[in-house]
Amino acid sequence: MTSRMLEEAREAPAVVARQNAGMPAALHDFTARLRESPPRSILTLARGSSDHAAAFAAYLIMARVGRLVTSLPLSIVTLYQSKIDCSALLALAFSQSGQSPDLV
Repeated sequence: MTSRMLEEAREAPAVVARQNAGMPAALHDFTARLRESPPRSILTLARGSSDHAAAFAAYLIMARVGRLVTSLPLSIVTLYQSKIDCSALLALAFSQSGQSPDLV
């Protein structure tokens, strides 16, 4: 007996390979630069369920790559108008819809 979740998990390698094959040249250049000069730490930006995906990515990055990953609570910027110095960080934004104004 299998579940839909198990089926989707088993499809993941083929999906990643397909996405990698269709990746634009600019993204290939970006990933090459990351390999040449890895960031010291990484910042994630997300809300709601996308923040769960970001937390999972953070766990994998810290465990496998050994880089510190921090989540920026967006309300610090949107609600409190704080100015956060994010220079020299790799920032990764996660959005399921791609429509959140504070992420876009």
